[in-house]
Amino acid sequence: MDSIGKNWMLLTNDYVWGHTTSAATRTQVESAGGKILDNLLVPQNTRDFTAYLLKIQQAKPDVVATAVGGDDIKALREQVAQLKLDGKPAWINNQQDWPDVWGAPDSLFGVFGTTWYHKLPLPGVAEFVKKWQAANKDGPIPVPGNVSYNGYMSTRELLRAIERAGSTNNVKIIKELENLKVSATDRMQHFDAYMDPMTHQMQQTVYLARRNAKPVDNTDLFEIISWTEPKSAADDAAPGKCKLTPYEQVPTVDS
Repeated sequence: MDSIGKNWMLLTNDYVWGHTTSAATRTQVESAGGKILDNLLVPQNTRDFTAYLLKIQQAKPDVVATAVGGDDIKALREQVAQLKLDGKPAWINNQQDWPDVWGAPDSLFGVFGTTWYHKLPLPGVAEFVKKWQAANKDGPIPVPGNVSYNGYMSTRELLRAIERAGSTNNVKIIKELENLKVSATDRMQHFDAYMDPMTHQMQQTVYLARRNAKPVDNTDLFEIISWTEPKSAADDAAPGKCKLTPYEQVPTVDS
């Protein structure tokens, strides 16, 4: 807001996630003294963003904040790059998943979120990458990204919860996971992570990144700009909106 400008536009996938994401962005922008010039609603499965990008060109905002996901964001990134709009206006994107980025690195622009990066200078990261590479020698992607990382972490913590519960009973496992706390070292992130028992949201370090202008190799696509501790990144409204089913109403499963 201070270094780039106060006039913003929102580009929003027209469904619940897109609307809630853009609403949160609007709150942040307006509370900091900014102005939302327009919110362009994009239907899911959009592949041609020409009309939206022309409106952005005409409006000349300082910043565009996107709430576009999945294959839609891949198409948007490519078309923004083709029209050479990736430098101005400035762009703020939601989380970029590593498999999508790896398939089209030249279309990566703006700042965006991620939960992990294979070159974080933290204990255990280099060893994890080597083990992942040994297990995925024939895969199309040479290094693990945020998707592989979170898949590994969630599976590991599920198995650990089963061990702690001494059972495969689903309710006992749920109760174990609701009390989950993982140290920063064990998590290979900057801050300890924890499960919110009221929402079942895993609160973890969130990283802000951009395209790396000085990569050390062909996998070094991100420059990590900053990181935020889980409590600061938590959705404060979630506990009031999320209503979990009481234990006694959860069907019991035990293999």
